[in-house]
Amino acid sequence: MSVNWKYAICVELLLKKGLTHKQIFEKLVAWGYHGLEITPFTLEKLITEASTAELQSLAKLAAEHGIDLCAMHWFYSGVPGVHLTSSDPETRWRTLTYTCKALEACNTLGVVIVVIGSPRQRSFDPEEMDSSTAYLNAIELLKLAAPHAEKHNVDICFEPLGPDETNFGNTMEDCAFLVDSVGSPRVVPHLDVKQLQSEDTQATELITRWGAKAGHFHANGANMLGPSNSGLDFAPIFEALARSGYEGGWVSVESFKEVPDIELQAAEDIVCMRAAEPK
Repeated sequence: MSVNWKYAICVELLLKKGLTHKQIFEKLVAWGYHGLEITPFTLEKLITEASTAELQSLAKLAAEHGIDLCAMHWFYSGVPGVHLTSSDPETRWRTLTYTCKALEACNTLGVVIVVIGSPRQRSFDPEEMDSSTAYLNAIELLKLAAPHAEKHNVDICFEPLGPDETNFGNTMEDCAFLVDSVGSPRVVPHLDVKQLQSEDTQATELITRWGAKAGHFHANGANMLGPSNSGLDFAPIFEALARSGYEGGWVSVESFKEVPDIELQAAEDIVCMRAAEPK
């Protein structure tokens, strides 16, 4: 069973090493990646504060190297004054305004996927609200944002995160409830191997169950490293993904921990994923 996935990697650890955008694109080509997953601060300023010319310049540089700016994760992380589940009217307005402007900027960049992880910007205070209110707040905000996602041709992928990171949206069932409640084809589930390992159900079973609905896929481990250092066998994981009917197309390395040689890890990660592809 052959697959036609495209491989990407998240940008932040490469930027921390001090590499320029041009150097990153050159290395991605050399390693065999197809895309780069960016953050709201990849341009050293918030994406919504960047000029159209700055956004177009980065998109042009990526295209010149044959690299797609495929996705943006950490969508709310580090963004001042935004919160997905807040009941405060001013916070909700700031969050919606940022979301819509960021989706427009993604369109300029050619980014077609945004990933809502951002644990601090979605966790709620149980003394201030219950989980039902938190879900209603998030659902309402995403319903308002969905037409803008449609207009700018961007999928909003909601990423479950384990209970060690947040008290909101911990499981794929939670994710499905939120996505179904929003009711937009532009708001879809996200699969993340690190998160899947926090659930009681085996990761391969969850991938099989949810893969056809997922808009994006993160390859990593519970140790917060990429596939080559995750301690996991990615062959059964990729077998489940292939059989699930996953149509997102992208498989993106998301590694959080700095390692002695991030370039070596990035190169080894794509080798590991290629070797794990269903034959």
